[in-house]
Amino acid sequence: MNMVRSVSVNWIIDKYNDLLWFMGACISGYILIYLNIELGVSAVLLTWFWIMTVDGPHIFGTVSRTYLDKQEWINRSPLLLGSLLWFLLGPITVWLGIILQTRKPFFIFLTFAQVWAYWHVVRQHYGFMMIYQKKNGELTGKNNPADYWIFYILMCAPFISFILRHPDARPQLGLGPVLSEFETMIVSIINIVVISAIVLYVLKEYHHYKIHANFNFPKTLFLLSCVPLHLLIFMHPYIS
Repeated sequence: MNMVRSVSVNWIIDKYNDLLWFMGACISGYILIYLNIELGVSAVLLTWFWIMTVDGPHIFGTVSRTYLDKQEWINRSPLLLGSLLWFLLGPITVWLGIILQTRKPFFIFLTFAQVWAYWHVVRQHYGFMMIYQKKNGELTGKNNPADYWIFYILMCAPFISFILRHPDARPQLGLGPVLSEFETMIVSIINIVVISAIVLYVLKEYHHYKIHANFNFPKTLFLLSCVPLHLLIFMHPYIS
């Protein structure tokens, strides 16, 4: 008996809201790249605009659900108060830099903050992918090891390539202005690993469709919306 093949289309909110807010939002990244590289708009100005229009409301939304919520103060007051200590890291590193007459403490703090911020984005994206897995009948988390490792390779490996190649990032890591033979080899290996992960995902999804006669369209569309943007930012030789 021939299996009835189908495309699973269970969205988080609905098709139009998911496409607009979860996937279409990635278009803003391409627009910012175009404005900076092609039109010469200042990266500082674009960053300020992004903070005011996207990050600001996003942060306020978090604050309104935590520090401005009376019930959260009742349930998690130690956590809320303790979390404020993180704000001391910046001033402390500046103070250390002044005392020691070096910018290294601040650069270490800045690197830590940037890596943490990027990891936050990666985890958010993975959360969306897990929801699409769950809503469309797939295993989630480490119970779905192929998706788990492919996702983290495609999100994290390009970032490692970026910090090894970028002329401003290298000095902050104590690296010289030119890539060594070993570093060049690492970058080449990353390129191979990223390409292999993409090919593996395509083959995996095709195999799943052939065996189970079902294709998780929202999950794949979500990955197609966010992964290429990360690859462009961190691996394109001109942009990164």
